[in-house]
Amino acid sequence: MARRRHATINAIRLSSRRTMTTMYELLGVCENATN
Repeated sequence: MARRRHATINAIRLSSRRTMTTMYELLGVCENATN
């Protein structure tokens, strides 16, 4: 159980990091579009 929970936490951490990078990429595209 503990190992499964740890894996779930790692998966959430990876997905959140991927979401953050996607957000930064979108912000960069918006800044490039305005410029």
